[in-house]
Amino acid sequence: MILKKVILFLGLLFFSHLSICLGQENEDRLPIPDIQAQKAAEAEIKDIFKREYASSRKQSERRALGRTLFAEAKEEEPGSASHFVLLREARRLAVSTGDLSTALAAGSKLSQLYCIDSMQAKENVLAYLGPRVSKAESEDLVKGCLSLAEEAIAADQYEIAENMAKTAMESARINKHLRLYQIAKARINEIVYLQEEFKQLSNANQTLVDKPDDPEANYIVGKFSCFIKGKWDEGLPLLAKGNNETLQQLAEQELSETLTSSERVEIAEAWFKLAEIQRKRRAKLQLTKQALRHYRAAVNELQGLEQTRVEKRIAECLENLPHVNLLKLVDPERDSRAGVWKFSGDKLESPERRAGRIELPYVAPEEYDLMLVFERKQRIRDWNVLFIGLVGGGNRFAVLIENGNFKLTAIDKDGNFQDATISKVPDKDFDQPVTIYCSVRKNRLTVLCNNEKVIEWEADYERVSLSSRYSTFPNEGTLFLISHYTIWHFDKIYLFPVTGSGSTVY
Repeated sequence: MILKKVILFLGLLFFSHLSICLGQENEDRLPIPDIQAQKAAEAEIKDIFKREYASSRKQSERRALGRTLFAEAKEEEPGSASHFVLLREARRLAVSTGDLSTALAAGSKLSQLYCIDSMQAKENVLAYLGPRVSKAESEDLVKGCLSLAEEAIAADQYEIAENMAKTAMESARINKHLRLYQIAKARINEIVYLQEEFKQLSNANQTLVDKPDDPEANYIVGKFSCFIKGKWDEGLPLLAKGNNETLQQLAEQELSETLTSSERVEIAEAWFKLAEIQRKRRAKLQLTKQALRHYRAAVNELQGLEQTRVEKRIAECLENLPHVNLLKLVDPERDSRAGVWKFSGDKLESPERRAGRIELPYVAPEEYDLMLVFERKQRIRDWNVLFIGLVGGGNRFAVLIENGNFKLTAIDKDGNFQDATISKVPDKDFDQPVTIYCSVRKNRLTVLCNNEKVIEWEADYERVSLSSRYSTFPNEGTLFLISHYTIWHFDKIYLFPVTGSGSTVY
């Protein structure tokens, strides 16, 4: 009983009517509707759902109501009082019933769209629940804590990051999740290191105020920006003024306004080799990503053996980045939703029929990259279509490949948005292995085909959707594939988490 009261209190704290954005308002987020508008919206919602509210005496009923309200929020216009209150109520009910996934999803949506600083409140909820959730829920809680730790690191709030990593480690220890325990323990060690680096950064930033050309201070701030934060545009000019000769020369070369493909490969090789000798996970990750950017920018301008070598480097970089091998999670007998999908050797094979569908049993994080390596093995009809199912902003949609044309499934009839750059590739290219790379970010969607950009869109995920006749996937937030009259062989499907925490379904 005490536990329930504390959880309810924390939920109310998190979504108090007085929730405000700490510090300067973020221009990219919506203002919180005024109190009177919230009260009016709340009264309307409770009237519409009065039967559900009246019958929600049991925890299972309140949990179901919270999920209903969260789903209903997707139909409302962001910025409206009803949208805000639906999310707020969904989060309150989820916290009060211990529904961790809905609580975090609604909370993330609120903090993403509205001017709310929710990190401290999330920390309070997760830290309190850490040693108290059931074993069945503990894995999700540990992942939630680790996800919030990453969010705190990105915001330079290392005390919160350390607390969340410790909560994750303790919950993993109690519930005997050995792999997650080891991850949390390693994360704590990393956070301690980052705290020390951040102290040096603060001193160096102060030095730059008085001495903007100080070589040591430029090196410290530049290295932190690039190797820790991955903010290369900010860090490279500082490294170019720093006192590390190797990094200074590399930065100067990269800042050149005109780079040939050979020069890009040379820069990529240098970052790649630096990544290989790094002992710190985060530095190795950022250096590998930077090398990958340059390899990709150069590869299609190369020929012969040099192009082949760079293609192999790209594949090596991708293998070195943390990823989830989705093919290893797929059980065709369990996950097929239409038609008979199967493994042919180690390749996933689509059925011959129209609208053959399979669910990839993994709930996507908030931001991620998805890589697929596949080829067309047989045309059943002249109309060859593949849907690569994605989730963005909580909405399911797909990148549609139709006889070499790329589109987005959407409410817009033809799927071609005027504000998106969408290209075509020769249809014959799919008769040999192709690599599709989908980069899903909060405000941008980018799709590469064999390292060539085919979709570039400043994303508004409320505009994309999936036809109801294809929406036969029972698990919310999962990725999927749909094939029309074509046998495709999928050799690799990797998901690279960027922000947030994904999770397996089974």
